[in-house]
Amino acid sequence: REYVKSLSLLTNQEWRGFAKSKNRPFDLPTTPDISYKNSWISWGDWLGTDNLSNQKKEFLPFLEARDYVHKLNLKNSKEWVEWSNKHRPHYIPSNPGHQYKEEYLNLGDWLGTGKVNNRYKKFVSFKMARQLVHGLNIKSNKEWRNYTQSEIFDNRIPKTPDRVYSTEWKSWGDWLGNQQLSSRLLSAKFISYSEFKKTIRELGIQTEKDWRHFLKTTKIDPKIPKRPDNAYKNEGWVGWSSLFDRPTRRNKDFLEFSEFKFLLKSNNIRSKKEYRLFYQNCSNETKSRIPFDFESTYKNKGWKGWADFLGKEEKE
Repeated sequence: REYVKSLSLLTNQEWRGFAKSKNRPFDLPTTPDISYKNSWISWGDWLGTDNLSNQKKEFLPFLEARDYVHKLNLKNSKEWVEWSNKHRPHYIPSNPGHQYKEEYLNLGDWLGTGKVNNRYKKFVSFKMARQLVHGLNIKSNKEWRNYTQSEIFDNRIPKTPDRVYSTEWKSWGDWLGNQQLSSRLLSAKFISYSEFKKTIRELGIQTEKDWRHFLKTTKIDPKIPKRPDNAYKNEGWVGWSSLFDRPTRRNKDFLEFSEFKFLLKSNNIRSKKEYRLFYQNCSNETKSRIPFDFESTYKNKGWKGWADFLGKEEKE
């Protein structure tokens, strides 16, 4: 041990290099921890470094040490710890934050990656950040995520603004400025939920399927939301069945196709437009027996289109 101490080896790596070299005496074991296991204390005791505190060790000046580390191209704390444990020379401290208290900023600066934990970053105010984001014309959360990963990302703005600005945060629509507003703000743009229910019933819409078909074929008032489930999410919306205060109807509740044809003929209905008008003005009892989207309901039960229906009607 006294001989090894005289070699002034400071790390296990230096010892392993010496142990493999021709300079090692033949009677000096390469694995002293095994050969002297009964009297073994530690590698620090073996090399004579246990009594050397960081204050007594000679480290490079901060800027030189940081430049040295930058050249290693380490990407994160995991790679730094792995390198430090296996390859770090004695003139580079394992804890740079402790050794260089006045100069050390963060691990990102030390490694040269520029990456800094949010809690150590200094961002612009929420108002200024939101204004900057509005100028980017980002349309969706996906576009926002792509932007945060791009080379042009403005580091003055946090990648997770909902967390950093939690006390001022409203919604992603407010942050991006693209009108994708929260349900609370959306509902303020539209008629009330009770008015919506009344309107839907007056239109003769009784199911979500009816509603989707209605949207495809009719230009609606801008005060009526196309997605009532979003607009009235916190205003009483539960589902389409609760909208009508009854269980959702099934096709079996409708008239048989032959009865439906008789209904059309007896009311002299000869087009979809005339049927819609009839549907909107008929009694609730009649509405409960006929579908708003009759073409889909009777598609496989005999309905082949108005031309076919009117042609048969003339023949009959």
